[in-house]
Amino acid sequence: GLAEGREEGLAVGREEGREEGLAEGREEGLVAGREEKLRQMVSKKLQKGKAPSVIAEELEEDLDTIQAICRSVEESRMIRK
Repeated sequence: GLAEGREEGLAVGREEGREEGLAEGREEGLVAGREEKLRQMVSKKLQKGKAPSVIAEELEEDLDTIQAICRSVEESRMIRK
């Protein structure tokens, strides 16, 4: 009847919502992981004395992105001292 149909609809809706949430969470995790890996690579190259423009070229990334990461890495190094 109507009650069973409503319950079934709610169950399907909950499952679809859960699946969408998991997919979004996985995607956010992948993006965060890629960003962290890029930050680690930039940090290592900075330690070797490379300029942001060289790092951007080597990693095939936008210079503005690399410069922002460089500033962030330098700031976190100052905080740790």
